[in-house]
Amino acid sequence: MTNGPTSRAPTPHGGRLRVFVGSTSADLGRERQTLRRALAAMDGVEYVGMENFGSRPKSPREVCLREVAASHIYVGLFGSRYGSLDPVSGLSMTEIEYREARRCGLPCLIYFKADGGAGPEPEARLRALKEEIGRDLTVDFFDDPGALATKVTTALFNLTGGRAATAAPPADVSPARLHAVLVRLFDLEELKTLCFRLGVDYERLGGAGKDAKARELIAYMSRRARLCALAKEVGRQRPGADWS
Repeated sequence: MTNGPTSRAPTPHGGRLRVFVGSTSADLGRERQTLRRALAAMDGVEYVGMENFGSRPKSPREVCLREVAASHIYVGLFGSRYGSLDPVSGLSMTEIEYREARRCGLPCLIYFKADGGAGPEPEARLRALKEEIGRDLTVDFFDDPGALATKVTTALFNLTGGRAATAAPPADVSPARLHAVLVRLFDLEELKTLCFRLGVDYERLGGAGKDAKARELIAYMSRRARLCALAKEVGRQRPGADWS
């Protein structure tokens, strides 16, 4: 992603990689919760966000600025709300966090909710902010918390050259959990690719549609005692998958 010539290196010399997650909470609470769990499952990654601020003898604006400046990567989530306004600048806290991340040269990973269209004032300010961000950075989109967590953890894995590693699928993952991950994170074309990598003839799997094909693939691999191989391949292709 384009972050300008002053972007700092995303990996610290020591300690944990601090990833600041900025967003409004009223419309993106579930996304924040899911992303927090996903980042907690990554080796050497620390989730930084409003949930961890607690009580401090500083204004919310001062706390946000300090926490952003002390982070290594900024993840911005933008939905349908502009957010609460800072009385000093008149900007929302979400916009303040984003602008501080840019000022500090942090690599910025930006995600817009697919149905997060802005409405009347002050949400019109959100529309203007999104348009500005879209001109400056490459933006990705999400439509549910699980897909967002996968996108963010995969981007972090790639951005850090694999140093921010994700948790592997559990060795005893159940067929039901594996089916849920396949249906949530793969489309039909991606299921075909998964089958190809595993040496499975996709066309010979019974049923029609993603749900049925995923179920048949799991049954096929289970009959051949290869369920673990399927889970490992899913983990390789979706390193941010939530297996809980």
